[in-house]
Amino acid sequence: MQITVSELRLLKNAVSDKLHELLRERNRIAFVEFEKNEEYIVPDRKFEEVTKDIERVREHYRIVKQALAKNNLTTTIEWKGKTLTIAEALELVKQLRQEAEDLKRFGEAKQVERISHGAFDTKISYKKALFDPAAVKKEADRILKEARRLSFVIDQANFNASVDIDFVDEYQ
Repeated sequence: MQITVSELRLLKNAVSDKLHELLRERNRIAFVEFEKNEEYIVPDRKFEEVTKDIERVREHYRIVKQALAKNNLTTTIEWKGKTLTIAEALELVKQLRQEAEDLKRFGEAKQVERISHGAFDTKISYKKALFDPAAVKKEADRILKEARRLSFVIDQANFNASVDIDFVDEYQ
């Protein structure tokens, strides 16, 4: 079945959820607790049956991850006059967001701040920013907007790219 890469990302989450559900089920049915000479209830599904389902879902997860990785390495976008793979663009978004976060922290600084060393220290010291905090905060906002725009371009590419996955119906 042909699905977009955006849908493939959703499928990855669904497969992951199913895998975790099966692992919890196996942990729940692996043992039965009972007192001596008492009857116990055997779970409806056998340990081996759940284990087999886990193996199948793990294989599906690997297939989905591989399809995503292949798409991220082969699909390209245009960004600021350069052609980037989705993988490179995703890393760039990550870096831009980190830089914006770092700059935002610097932008919250005071231009000059008095430093207290403790109740018994009479020495007065100051910490002075060697940059303009307001300008740095503005730059952080600009970079964050740029990261959002790039994320949007990546999302558009993922809506246009498609892959063939034959087990989609199992997770819908």
